[in-house]
Amino acid sequence: MTGDTAPIKKIFGGEDEAFIIPLYQRNYAWEENNCRQLFNDLVAIYTQNRTSHFFGSVVRRRSGISQDEWLVIDGQQRMTTISILVMAIIHCVQKNKLKVMEEMEKEDNIGSIRRTYLISAGRKTGDKQKLRPIDRDKVAFDLLLKGDEEHYVQDSTITINYNYFCNRIAESSLTFEDYVEALKRLEVIDIRLDEKDDPQLIFESLNSTGKSLSEADKIRNYLLMSLNADEQRECYEKYWNRIEEYTEYDPTMFIRDYLTIKEKSIPNIDELYFKFKDYCAKKKLTRIEMMSDMHNFAKYYYQISSCKTPYSDVNLILEHIRNIGSTVGMTFYVDFLKYAEEKNLGNKEILSVFEIVENHWARRIMCNYPANALNKLYCVLHYEVTKVFEQHEKREVEAPSSYSDVLKYVLLKRKGSGVYPKDDELKPSFETRQVYRIPIEYRYFLFERMENGTSKEVHTDIVKGMMGDKKNNVRPSITIEHIMPQTLSQEWKNALGPDFENIHKTYLHTFANLTLTGYNSEYSNRSYEEKKKGYTDKNGTRVTGFDESVFHLSSMLKTVDKWTLDEIKQRGQQLYERFVGLWSELKSTYQPLEKEVEHIIFDEDADPTNRTISAFHYHGVKYPVSNWKNMLVSLCSLVYKDHKAEVEICCRKGDYFNTQPSEARSKFAEGCYVWASNSTITKMAAIRKLFLECDIPYSTLEFDLLPENVVDEGEE
Repeated sequence: MTGDTAPIKKIFGGEDEAFIIPLYQRNYAWEENNCRQLFNDLVAIYTQNRTSHFFGSVVRRRSGISQDEWLVIDGQQRMTTISILVMAIIHCVQKNKLKVMEEMEKEDNIGSIRRTYLISAGRKTGDKQKLRPIDRDKVAFDLLLKGDEEHYVQDSTITINYNYFCNRIAESSLTFEDYVEALKRLEVIDIRLDEKDDPQLIFESLNSTGKSLSEADKIRNYLLMSLNADEQRECYEKYWNRIEEYTEYDPTMFIRDYLTIKEKSIPNIDELYFKFKDYCAKKKLTRIEMMSDMHNFAKYYYQISSCKTPYSDVNLILEHIRNIGSTVGMTFYVDFLKYAEEKNLGNKEILSVFEIVENHWARRIMCNYPANALNKLYCVLHYEVTKVFEQHEKREVEAPSSYSDVLKYVLLKRKGSGVYPKDDELKPSFETRQVYRIPIEYRYFLFERMENGTSKEVHTDIVKGMMGDKKNNVRPSITIEHIMPQTLSQEWKNALGPDFENIHKTYLHTFANLTLTGYNSEYSNRSYEEKKKGYTDKNGTRVTGFDESVFHLSSMLKTVDKWTLDEIKQRGQQLYERFVGLWSELKSTYQPLEKEVEHIIFDEDADPTNRTISAFHYHGVKYPVSNWKNMLVSLCSLVYKDHKAEVEICCRKGDYFNTQPSEARSKFAEGCYVWASNSTITKMAAIRKLFLECDIPYSTLEFDLLPENVVDEGEE
C-alpha cells in the first residue's frame, strides 16, 4: 500500500485511466447539505486565497482487468460529486449562466476541464468515460455527461445535486476560471492498494469526511468485496440487489432482525456490522452462503412488511398489525412465516397465528404494557414454540394438534413484562384507559378495529382518514369526537348533575365518551341534543348529527336522548363487549408432557423461584447441576474463561461479586468470588449484572427445570 497527499486534479488527470465504482458500493448518497458544504468550501478557497483544502481520502486498487482501470474502494461519493460539479460548471458556461474571462479560449478551456475530470481521451479500448458509477446511478450520470437535458432522470440524487450546483453557480459571482482554480486546490489522501493488501481491513479503518456509511453499506461491502468480479456480479444480482428491493433499499433493520432470529438476541444497531462479522465467523459460512440465506429470509420480510402473503385474509390481519406502527414483532412474524411454508401449515393455521398476535397486541395496549418489553419476547417466541414440538418428538409422544395452540400456551405462561392480560385485568383497564395517552398509531389501530369489527362492510379508509397527509398538506377527514366535550358549558354541567366535575375528570378521555366523526371542529362543546340531531351553523350550513352518522361507534348514540353517567357507563360496557368480541381471552388446550423437564430461556423476567434445576445450557452446551448455587458458580467459571478482564472488573466493583472470600461467597476463579448463598431471584440478578458487564446475550443461557412439585432442597 502506498499513499500520499495529492490534488484531486492529479488523481483524475490521467489521459488513459478510468475509475470504476464496484457494484458492491452503495448508491450515490450525498445530500444537499453535503453539496452545500463542498460548494461553500470552493468559494472560500478562492475568495480567501487558500493554497489548499483537504477533501478526505480516495482508496483505489487495480481492477485486475487492465492496468489503466482502478476500482474505487473508498471515496466514490467525493469523486462522483466532483464529476457532477464539473458537468454543472461546463453546462452553465454553455448556457451563458457562468461568466468566462478568456472568451476567446472558452472552447479550449472547456475541453481541457472535460479531459481532466470527465473523459480519458487516451484510452484505446473500452469506454472513454473517466468515472463509471454503479448500475442504478449510471443512467442518470451518463445522460448528464451527454448533456441530454430532455431525458435527465429528475428523481435521481445525481440529477438533484447537479441542479443544485447549477443554481448555486448561476447565483455566484465567481467565474469559470475561478472554479477551475479552486478545484486545483482540493487535496485528498490518495491511497493505492497492492494485491497483498486486504481492502476490507483498509475500508474498516478509514475515517473519511463525507456522508457516513450505514451499517448495511458496510455489511454489503464485507459480503461482496472479497469475491472476484464475476462472483460479485452474480451475487449482487441474484441476492443482494433483491434483498434491497425486498427492504425498499434500506436493509439495515432487516439485517438486525435477521441476526436477532439467528442469535436469539437483539444486536445494538450501532454495532451491527461487527456483530454480523462475528456471526459469519462463528458459523463459518461462505459469503455466498450467507447472502443466499439472507435472501431467503428477506422474501418473508417483504411479505410481512408489504402485507403481501399468498393469503388475502392473512394480509388483512397483517395490515391491522402494521397500523400498530411497531416493528418489534418482525423477528417472530418472519421466522414463523418461513416455518409455516416449510411445514405446509396452510392458510387457516397461519391466519390463526396472526390473529393471536393481534389479540396479544390489542390487550397489552389497552392495559398499558410497553411495547419495548416485547423485543425479547418476540425474538425467542418461535424458538419456544418449536421447542415444545421438539420435546414431543424426543420423547416419541404425539405432537400437539397445532402451532397456534402451543403459541397460546407459551404466551399464557409468560410472566413479568411479557405477561398476557386476562379479562380480570382487561375490564378495569378498558373502563379507565385514557385514550389520549395511548400512542397515536395505537389509537388508529384500536379505532379502526373497533369501528369495523368483523363486518364485511368495512370503512377501508379509517386509518388513512384519521392520519391525513401532512406531506401533501391534507388534513384528517376523520377525527375523534368527545361526546361530553372537553370544556363544559353550563348546559352540560346541568345535564351531568352535581357530580359533573368527577364524571368529567374520570370519563372524558375514555372509550365510553369517544366516537368518530367528520365534524369534530364544528361540534365543539355544543349540547348533546345538537350533536345528536344536528344543527345549522352561523353560515347557514347544515351539520349532521350522530343520528345520521355512518360510523358504527355512534350507533348507541342514536338510541339515547341524553348523555349522563348512566349512558356513559352503558356505552362503556357495550364497547368493552365489542372489544372482547374481537379479542377474546386466549385459551389453550395444550397440556405439557407429564413430569417433563421444562426448558426456559434466561431473560429479564426470569424468576424460577421454588423450581429445581437439573441442568443449564450455555452457548448451546449442556451442563448438569444439582442446585442453583452449583449452577451460578459453574456459570461464572465458564464466563471467566472467555471474559477474564470484564469478570475481574465485576469482582473489583463488589456487589454480587468480590475479590475477597467470605462465608457467603463461592470461589469460581483465582481471586474471583460470587455471592451464591442467597435466593434464586438474587442469583438471577447476579447473572444479569455479569452478562451486562461482559456483553453476553441473555439467550445464550437456558435452564432445564424439573416438574413444579419437586423442590430444590439445596436452595438457600
